[in-house]
Amino acid sequence: LDLTLRTGMNQYSLNRTYKEAKSYVAYDYVSQGNFSLSSDSELNLNTDFIAQYVKEFSENFVVRASAGGANRWRTFRSQDQSTDGLVVPEFYNLSNSTNPLRGSNTHQEQKVNSVYGTLDFEFFGGIFLGVTGRNDWVSTLPVKNNSFFYPSVSLAGVISDFTDLSSAKISFLKLRGSWARVSDGQIRALSQTYPYQHIQAYSPGVNWNNSPSLSFPAVLLNPDIKPETSETYELGADIRFLEGRLGLDVALYNIRDFDNITTVPMSLGSVYAFRLENGGEFKRKGLEITLTGSPVRSNEFSWDITVNWSQYRRYLESVYDGSDRLGYIKVGTRTDQIYGFSYLYTPGGNLVLQSNGFPQDDPFVRMLGHYDPDYIFGFQNSFRYRNFSLMVSADGRVGGEMYSTTNQKMWWGGTHPGTVNQYRDDANEGIASYIARGVVVAEGDVEYDADGNIVTDTRIYAPNATPVNYISWNINTSNAHLNHYYDATFIKLREVTLTYSFPGNWLSKTFLHQASVSFVGRNLVLWSDMPEVDPDSGSDNLQTPSVRNLGFNLNLIF
Repeated sequence: LDLTLRTGMNQYSLNRTYKEAKSYVAYDYVSQGNFSLSSDSELNLNTDFIAQYVKEFSENFVVRASAGGANRWRTFRSQDQSTDGLVVPEFYNLSNSTNPLRGSNTHQEQKVNSVYGTLDFEFFGGIFLGVTGRNDWVSTLPVKNNSFFYPSVSLAGVISDFTDLSSAKISFLKLRGSWARVSDGQIRALSQTYPYQHIQAYSPGVNWNNSPSLSFPAVLLNPDIKPETSETYELGADIRFLEGRLGLDVALYNIRDFDNITTVPMSLGSVYAFRLENGGEFKRKGLEITLTGSPVRSNEFSWDITVNWSQYRRYLESVYDGSDRLGYIKVGTRTDQIYGFSYLYTPGGNLVLQSNGFPQDDPFVRMLGHYDPDYIFGFQNSFRYRNFSLMVSADGRVGGEMYSTTNQKMWWGGTHPGTVNQYRDDANEGIASYIARGVVVAEGDVEYDADGNIVTDTRIYAPNATPVNYISWNINTSNAHLNHYYDATFIKLREVTLTYSFPGNWLSKTFLHQASVSFVGRNLVLWSDMPEVDPDSGSDNLQTPSVRNLGFNLNLIF
């Protein structure tokens, strides 16, 4: 029997100074100069008590149990003050504000109390049954709903310990399954961190004639709101063949998310714009496969390989009011659909332009693709020849769309390589010489249904012949793309490591027990059709370009 009591503290403080020159020009405004000060501090206290008990009743029956409690407390304070324009340029002081100072301050506290327990049984050294339970009391929900319990059950068995599978060339077989439920006391419909979402209270509002004001929230908070909950089912198998030289691990999981907290539109005559409700159900499905193998094994040379593949999908199962869609997402379809406005194209794919030579907007919101990839993969090869070893790993993603702010801003600002042409030189001279590829509607019209599908189309097209200023074209259209979404498929040579381990007889007369030297290269090669950007990060918001690293490692053991 082991008893443990522990407590820990994590604290940070952050002070920031921000200076904005009067000459600063942003995308949407010209600065009058500004200066601001801000400070944040957070303190977390975590205390745990746990009792653990292990008893081996016999060689065929072992029990492991634990029980305990925990307390997590967090406090957060922040404040900031900022000028509203500078009277004297480049004099960065709060007293130098053209208009009254702007600022805010926040103080938050939240607490979670928990009790939990685990119970694990081991039978005959090859069957394992585990049961867990936990109950939390959180301060982020109404008092009558701030307690919730989440259990789990898992069962695993090494089948090869109880039956001979050698006739099927199987040297090891383990099957596993589990079920778990977990709840979350955070109202994510409003914020992931603010602890007072369930309190209906006034909030600081805008200033009227330099006088502060308070505003009542536009969201009606539900005093009976329940925590969001997820149930997870998982099945898996670990199979090894040929005395472990070939292995296959498969995991299949299904997650049901329910009681999701959502904002429901309300009549503005009620004073509120939305109300919070529990509703909406989602299903997440995933499959993960890992294949391992050792094609070659000898005293001097060996080759080991690992390949993995995975796929993930999330679907909308139902909506709080029984309707057939949530926003643009229909029940039964994937939730990672991308919708947005775009320019108008003919059924044959030609860009439709207006009489002024600029693109015509599509009157409907269209589905532009999916965020999630079709699948993710990776593989690693390890080679060993005498004292040399080589490790090569690569991975990638197939499918999925990603928005590129970098490409959009490069076209918009004239820094994209594609903008270097005679049309831009002409534009700098005030000459409109760029004629966009596309068509104009010479006569006829088109009629759509409510979903944007063409019902009748009598349009007759003519080639576009209207020149425009090329700089104006890119400033207004970003190369005729309202949405800079690109295929995020890529393959990356992630790492190559070549190592030489010095022979033991070389080191026998030195103070070293082991020594090795390695050449390491990371992020070496990228294959992708996405221009200008490494899609590995999954998003592009003008971040620093990815970097290739080359180096050496020297490992000495005394």
